[in-house]
Amino acid sequence: MLPAEAWVVANLRYSHHQGQQGSFDAVRKLAEKNDLEMEVLDPGNPSRITDHTQDGFALVRQAVNAVFPDTVPAPYLLSGASDARFFDRVSDQCLRFLPFFADEGQLTSIHGTDENLNLDTLAPAVDFYKYMIKEGK
Repeated sequence: MLPAEAWVVANLRYSHHQGQQGSFDAVRKLAEKNDLEMEVLDPGNPSRITDHTQDGFALVRQAVNAVFPDTVPAPYLLSGASDARFFDRVSDQCLRFLPFFADEGQLTSIHGTDENLNLDTLAPAVDFYKYMIKEGK
């Protein structure tokens, strides 16, 4: 027995290479190819690109160098949504950074069954945030 109706829900993360409208166009093209309708229920908020030459990223770099001296921070596109997307309206320096070391098992458990971090990563993370608060003024 086949159902009379079926749905597909896509939770999109927009890339600066394609953007919100480009993403909608790509999904719409696939839908039309398969004789499906597309409806945007909630377009979400595309995140702006943070300028890695500004003070915010410099402070993160300083904190990383102080707490994790063998680590080099580098900007990249975060593919998952974070609460930082809600702060784009009040700041042009919304950085997404998590000061934890995670192994492959922990990375694959994010938002899933048995999500966890090693306890030995907590103290350096606290040190990172203490540095950010003290030096961020």
